[in-house]
Amino acid sequence: MEPLQTFLDDPLRVLRTIRFATRFNFTMVEELHEAIQDAKIKDALAVKVSYERIGKETDQMMSGKNPERSVNYFYDYKLFSHLLKFPKSCEELQEQEKVDELTYSSLKVCDILGRCFSAIKKDGSLMSIEWPSGDELSEVQKYTFYAGILVPFRNYQHTVKKAQNEKVEGVHNFVMFESLKQPTKGKNFVHKCLSHLDDIIKHVISEEFDVVEVGILLKELEECSDAGFLLALATEYYNTYLVDQQSDIDQEKLTEMMKKYEAFYQKVKDHKIDHAHLIKPLMNGKDIMKLYDVKGGPFMKQVCDEVFKWQLVHPDGQEDELKEYMIENKKKFKNVQPKQK
Repeated sequence: MEPLQTFLDDPLRVLRTIRFATRFNFTMVEELHEAIQDAKIKDALAVKVSYERIGKETDQMMSGKNPERSVNYFYDYKLFSHLLKFPKSCEELQEQEKVDELTYSSLKVCDILGRCFSAIKKDGSLMSIEWPSGDELSEVQKYTFYAGILVPFRNYQHTVKKAQNEKVEGVHNFVMFESLKQPTKGKNFVHKCLSHLDDIIKHVISEEFDVVEVGILLKELEECSDAGFLLALATEYYNTYLVDQQSDIDQEKLTEMMKKYEAFYQKVKDHKIDHAHLIKPLMNGKDIMKLYDVKGGPFMKQVCDEVFKWQLVHPDGQEDELKEYMIENKKKFKNVQPKQK
């Protein structure tokens, strides 16, 4: 059957064609190129194909072989504006030309991520990070590529209304949930990576290593920290070498940047904060109230945060040492009032 008619009968076949081409390293013949780029196909995708079906197809691409090639096809065929649904309140992102312009960085960031995951799959290591394997690695890859696609949209926001309340939220959350139909786990993974992306880059390029600030950042990233480092590496490389020019990735320069990130991550491990989100407090709220002979109050968060910071600086510290520190520094905590006798 003629390709155009085949795609019109079921436009999802466009995505399946891309998936098979990337999975098996096929080359698209000219007839397929022409059919996919036909304006009628774009209209049919919008009308006939649900976002649930699109999400399932893209999931297989992003978790499978060569996801960066799928992203290249999305960009070349100008499919992003049909695959990513943005909230109507973001008028600027309703324009296909604007989305096509922004997704150039999606293309390049994902190209770099593709090289990184290829290296990880080859020998299981990259930047001294202990990467998972099998299905767990496939899931990490999938969500990291979704985050890579959404890098240029991370600073766009929209208003979410629930009953009488309103809150401002990043459009990437909307896309992950409403367009790509990802579960809460996937949405949160991408949100953590994107919301802390600039902070990761800032700390990596800083001449000083602030154990407390880096530890707090890693705690907020939780289990997404390794993917966050990959995304930061890809984004920094793009911002440094590719943003102002239509050029290819220089593997030598990329390797040099990888060495910089590896050196940073080695400092993280040397300070024993690579699993900061799993640090168990040596003192909890009840312990602190007993130590200070006070009732709970707003000050407790500040004090508990101080416990966490102390443990970041003293990864092998003991409870008695922490208690001594807390007693010596009681005056620095505001509004700590003794119990009324």
